[in-house]
Amino acid sequence: MNLTPLFHDLELAFQGYADQYDQLDAANEQRITYWRYATRPAFDLRYDYLRRSDVAPGVLAEVELVAESVYYAYGFDAQDRIVNESFFSVEDFPQSCIFYTYPEGHTDLVQFERQPFSEGYTLTRVGRLLHPDSAQPLIFAEYAVDLMGSQNRTLESYTFDAAGRPVLITIAKQSDVRIDTTKLSGINTDGIGISLSTPANPQGIQIFAPMPKSVKNQIPLGNFESVIHAVYEYEGDRLLRIVERDPDGTLQPRVLYKAPHPDDTEQSLYESAYVSLRQAILDQIRTFEPNDEDRRMFCIVIDYDTVAGDNLGIALLPQSQRTQWEQEADPRSYNALNFLTFEGAYLFSIFMPSEASHSYIHAMRREDRWDDIRTLINHVARDLNDFDWTPYFEPADDFIVFALDPQFFFDVTKDILGCIPNATADLLRERGYLP
Repeated sequence: MNLTPLFHDLELAFQGYADQYDQLDAANEQRITYWRYATRPAFDLRYDYLRRSDVAPGVLAEVELVAESVYYAYGFDAQDRIVNESFFSVEDFPQSCIFYTYPEGHTDLVQFERQPFSEGYTLTRVGRLLHPDSAQPLIFAEYAVDLMGSQNRTLESYTFDAAGRPVLITIAKQSDVRIDTTKLSGINTDGIGISLSTPANPQGIQIFAPMPKSVKNQIPLGNFESVIHAVYEYEGDRLLRIVERDPDGTLQPRVLYKAPHPDDTEQSLYESAYVSLRQAILDQIRTFEPNDEDRRMFCIVIDYDTVAGDNLGIALLPQSQRTQWEQEADPRSYNALNFLTFEGAYLFSIFMPSEASHSYIHAMRREDRWDDIRTLINHVARDLNDFDWTPYFEPADDFIVFALDPQFFFDVTKDILGCIPNATADLLRERGYLP
């Protein structure tokens, strides 16, 4: 199947809809016969997207959820098809709007995002789901342009077995990465640096683009292409897992979704997650090789994201770094230090946790149980405070291990106290590191 005309049509549609938000919104409103509401996304045009994103679909309610801090509103037409999806967050105006139309043979979407500090909207993506026929798999194609001008093309192909079950989703992406310097007016800089994650390098590659102060246009940073497979694994009629695989075999498979086992309990899942996460952190730290001048360490920080993301970070901080901070920081308290953006002689590693801890964390996310995720990681950190580190480095007499979510970087003291023994906390208070 030649997909060039499809993407050509989407790019033309993007150009045509670029400043048409008000017109589309008015026309869309005329088609809506009733609304439904949910605290989570309840629909996506991409096949099985919520499940393979490990997101529990929202439950539609008839009453608008104005008391919620965030919610989704879905407008239905007379044929019970979703024609509008609006995402609300705090303000009365939606943060984003997706308009759906249903021409013969396909379904189209047009998405607008709220412009920062205004009531205007910017077109960000258009997409099309081709309805299946006997000769072709289901196809979804998308053309998107981000606020910095980067163009992204995505193609998803869906393959089913004779029983109609999904067996393979192929996701191909092509990105023309660029920076629109008109969006950076007034910034005094010699260049722009970005970190771009790709399937070949999930930890990111660094790109730097020179930007003379007089330049007011788009700077191309390069083209990037990737292909990944989402493979559905079954046991009889039961779906076991959805696994993301690199067709070249250079990357480790990543579990996108794991069905709960009938014999699993929440406690057994927690215990398996704890054991595997503790071991994974120890394995990472054992790979560190402190130099002879910096063998004395005062801290290990476990960097994690409660709400999103699969990777964890481990930072091992030398006493020499703390000595430098003590000369610069005012006040001296740990609460005054940003443990994840400092520069200096420390060791840092990013890794993906095991399937057991990954499954537990995602199960808690599906139910918005953020505190249970923090409890697990704090539990691991607390026990690692009692571990004998002397075979690997020289721990300071007030050495600590603690976990930190930078998205909730409000009170380092609270994060530390949630992970360390009381006696160590008393010693750190005596030395002025904790209030």
